[in-house]
Amino acid sequence: MNLYQNKNWLYQRYHKEHLSISNLASLSKCSNGTIIYWMKKFGISRRGRLEAISIKNKEYMNRNWLYQKYEIEKLGAPEIARLCQCGDSVIYNWLNRFKIPRRNRSDAHFVTPVRNLTVAWLRKKYIDENLSCSDIAKISNCSRSSISRRLGKFGIPKKIIPKIQLKKSKIQKKSMSSKKMRKFLSNKMKKKWQDPEFREYMASVLKRRWNDPKCRADMIKKHYKKVRPTTPEKIFDEITPDNIKYVGNGSWWRKLPNGQYKNPDFKIKGQSKVIEIFGNYWHRKGTMYDNPSYLIELYKKVGIDCLIFWEREIHNNQSKVLEQTLRFI
Repeated sequence: MNLYQNKNWLYQRYHKEHLSISNLASLSKCSNGTIIYWMKKFGISRRGRLEAISIKNKEYMNRNWLYQKYEIEKLGAPEIARLCQCGDSVIYNWLNRFKIPRRNRSDAHFVTPVRNLTVAWLRKKYIDENLSCSDIAKISNCSRSSISRRLGKFGIPKKIIPKIQLKKSKIQKKSMSSKKMRKFLSNKMKKKWQDPEFREYMASVLKRRWNDPKCRADMIKKHYKKVRPTTPEKIFDEITPDNIKYVGNGSWWRKLPNGQYKNPDFKIKGQSKVIEIFGNYWHRKGTMYDNPSYLIELYKKVGIDCLIFWEREIHNNQSKVLEQTLRFI
């Protein structure tokens, strides 16, 4: 007979020793549902939410205690989690609940520096003993990224680990295909983007990548692989001659006098002439690039003639559009 099938054992552990259903399940090596089933069968009443919280009564649920540890004693969330024997996410959750402002990365690194990490000790562990960054982090009671930063700071060459492409498991594929999971991840990212510090950090990363010519070329290639002609561009392509080529997929870039690069929608073969199609929605904001005369002047300064049509013109008056195009060619 299993332990959970004994009424006295179940009552003693749950009501007298105040063990949770999860604790009982791990002791009996069964699922939570099994424990709940046998409790109902024996007529053992379950605790309410408030009673469960009062029994649990963890220190991190006290705002003053949490504020003392985090703000006054300058302990990090992982260190508080180890004190309370819980996960890091639990501490972060209660910090948010109590509206205790969290430290950003740079402040956290300054407050909880990695101690006792000398060049000789780190070289011995990493090179001589062949330990990984994760193993050294466990010994030093810090994060893996802290060790990685110190290796770079001390000029210790990092090991080259071959990249292994792992296939997604069936569980991951199923979870990503579910609407609930996609909605959950979408909401999580929306919350992240509401944080101004996160937006600044992401902007600096993207600017740094864009300033690197190789990264910029890769970003453009990846983005324009997915680009397809819009409905107005398809209509324009069908009604115009074959010497007008669609180049809106990033295949023809030119640098304008203001220092920015522009990729037109269409290019006339063998001539320095381009055609732009302005969408009613995307060009509604009234910026300098949404002003046809300003864009035509910019193209003219680099020796390119430009003709611009609005989406509504292509939908409503195709004969006039074709006539203007033939005159422009």
